[in-house]
Amino acid sequence: MSLFNASTNPHPSMAFRDILHSPGARVDLMDKHIIDLIDSHSMPHGVEEALGDGWCKIGRGKGRTPAYRRGLNPPLMDLTLDQLRADFATKSKAWRQSSCRKETLAIIDKQVPEGGWAITEAICLATGSFSRDNWASRQRSVTQFAAFVDIVQHLQDQQQHQVIILAQDPVYTALDIDFLRDKSIRTLFAEKRTKDDPVGGSIGEADDHMSSSCFVFEPCMDMTSHGALTLLSPEPALYIGSCFERAEDDSKKTDEEIMHAERSMSLDQLVPDFWETHYKGITNKLKAVLAKRKRYVLPVFEEEPNIFASMSVSWMEASDENPS
Repeated sequence: MSLFNASTNPHPSMAFRDILHSPGARVDLMDKHIIDLIDSHSMPHGVEEALGDGWCKIGRGKGRTPAYRRGLNPPLMDLTLDQLRADFATKSKAWRQSSCRKETLAIIDKQVPEGGWAITEAICLATGSFSRDNWASRQRSVTQFAAFVDIVQHLQDQQQHQVIILAQDPVYTALDIDFLRDKSIRTLFAEKRTKDDPVGGSIGEADDHMSSSCFVFEPCMDMTSHGALTLLSPEPALYIGSCFERAEDDSKKTDEEIMHAERSMSLDQLVPDFWETHYKGITNKLKAVLAKRKRYVLPVFEEEPNIFASMSVSWMEASDENPS
């Protein structure tokens, strides 16, 4: 007979553990599984203190972190689509009322090319999940995505035509995808690095949509210089992201410095002569791409300065050639 009986054990996380370790106790595997589950939910490792308006301060807890959660960020249990909608609405309101939004839109409006932006697709890359367990990560992701959606709406209002909205991140949960579908946003397939593409030059299905008529929003994408080149080479009309510091740093390096940095990632072990076939000359390629673009560091989001840190607004520099 199983020891699990809520009516006779009102405090199972204590009673079961005591019985489990008592002399002569007979406990089946289901009992042990239940005790592990109870422990994982009854001993949180962090405390959330509500600050109002949907924001939360994370305390440093003293509890034991369950083994299955160490190093992971699992989907948040019991989070519903309605709750995610409400969280998005709260973060959208905070963004719309911020000076960061006002200044960012002013930068974008000042750089409208002759004839308008003519943007047909908007692609959001690497915001992270909106529904996983880590509150700080979730807060950042939802706020970044709220900013992206608002900027797309602003561009649509200016152009007076619809912009197709796409989103891609390998960490999306089923609830994230439902949330995006609810907003008529298509989720793209995110390929992972493979032996044939060890540096992540391929950016998944989003690669098929990169063009000079797209707006790319990439708040925190972890990439190599080759990945940055993949994103910028199609010359997207408008780009808001974090890849520029990496790209500009690499554009100032010599071929030998880049070769040493990339070889430290053991790429040569994956693909013979990788440097000779892929990376030689990347410095000049980055310089050429960056020379065609202008950028302005994104204003500080005072409500949470780290959310848009290291991001820039970038656009194609107007050509000096006069059309005939």
